[in-house]
Amino acid sequence: MTLSEQIHKNLIDGSWVFDDLGHLFQDQLSNKLNLQKLNKNTSELCLAHYKNVQLDKLNLNSESKGLYNFETNLEISKVIRSIFSNEYPEMVMISFEKDESEKIENALKFINTLDNQLYDMTVKNINLFLRLQNTNFRSASHPHLYGIMLIGDGIADLTSEQLAVSIIHELAHQELFLINLVDRLVHQPFDNNEIHAPLQGKKRPPIGRLHSLWALYRMVRFQSSMGKPNSKHRDMLLQNVKSFEKGELTKMGKALVQIVYEKAA
Repeated sequence: MTLSEQIHKNLIDGSWVFDDLGHLFQDQLSNKLNLQKLNKNTSELCLAHYKNVQLDKLNLNSESKGLYNFETNLEISKVIRSIFSNEYPEMVMISFEKDESEKIENALKFINTLDNQLYDMTVKNINLFLRLQNTNFRSASHPHLYGIMLIGDGIADLTSEQLAVSIIHELAHQELFLINLVDRLVHQPFDNNEIHAPLQGKKRPPIGRLHSLWALYRMVRFQSSMGKPNSKHRDMLLQNVKSFEKGELTKMGKALVQIVYEKAA
């Protein structure tokens, strides 16, 4: 069985694929950077590989349940700001307020109470939570910041349970980053084929719509496991299934859409 076939099988079964792909991605980055003997997590390796940050300036381990204070690390601060400069020119990195820290800790406790295996997977694969001010999102992820969950100003409007749902949503984005490394998911001629995406309410290319689809899928399943199914999110998910045109997606990309349709219909 090929790696793609194994991933497909596990996804059909409802499993996440971090155990299949996480260590392979870390090994790949280490080999590219010739760092087989250095003990660096995947988030640090991503910044070194994609953003050329010197490894001696990278120390993204946290002793406070993933809550990290970037204020004193100017090198990394500049890199993070550069990623979001176009969309959020006024963005700054700040420390978590006490109530925000407690909200994240309570969200993680909620996940653990509901599904301890899902909790273990979350804390294993999310190295850091990073607080970004002057942003309009609740949470976000970026492929060059794998293993880092970005928390925006929208955290103020969330309960701990709602934040737990957002964490699962972002975990799904991180999962799709890994799957995208194994399979392109979108046929290259369609990379910039923009179509309306129901979740964002604007036109997005296929990979953006696929990310919306997969994050909604994992989120809807988590909400159902909470005993709080969300019909609005489910309807939005099914709308997203219909947003793909013929020829846009690879075999694996189409398989993801089919899994979502079969599980959510």
